[in-house]
Amino acid sequence: MQYSARTENEHPGKRQRPTPARTSPFSSDAAVTLFSVPISCFAARARLVVYAKELTEAQVELVPPSALGGSKSPEYLALNPLGKVPTMIAREEDGEEMELFESTAIVEYLAERFADTAPSFIPASRAARARGRMVAALLDNYVCPHHPFLYKNLAPGTDPRRWRGADEDWVRRY
Repeated sequence: MQYSARTENEHPGKRQRPTPARTSPFSSDAAVTLFSVPISCFAARARLVVYAKELTEAQVELVPPSALGGSKSPEYLALNPLGKVPTMIAREEDGEEMELFESTAIVEYLAERFADTAPSFIPASRAARARGRMVAALLDNYVCPHHPFLYKNLAPGTDPRRWRGADEDWVRRY
């Protein structure tokens, strides 16, 4: 593991210790890499922002966890110890990388990072932002936990990837 030393001026009066340099196991030229699968309602929330804002692959690259050996591989677990989707690697302008997991945090990051691209996902009023967080919490706590049961009775050999594009069509229609 590589370490980068901080200078005394960064945190005056605090004891300094080295911090690990960020080096992700996935290489990409995109500003953001979003690990996602088509059948995850949590990952769909993040993809919805990408599709609605019509972000390019140079801005956000959508990648399945299988690109790192699957969501339970050591490489993926280094990014997201829960081994779930979505997971995001953001490459900041200063060259630093940041990993995020949890769809609400990822959506908020994408909305702020690409705020200059319409539509806005940041409501102007405090009340509207609170309602948005409430809806996200309702989905997280009451809808999405039941989502896997929709696929439990799929016929053997059914490839859920055949639904690829459903998100994009939904965004275009609504």
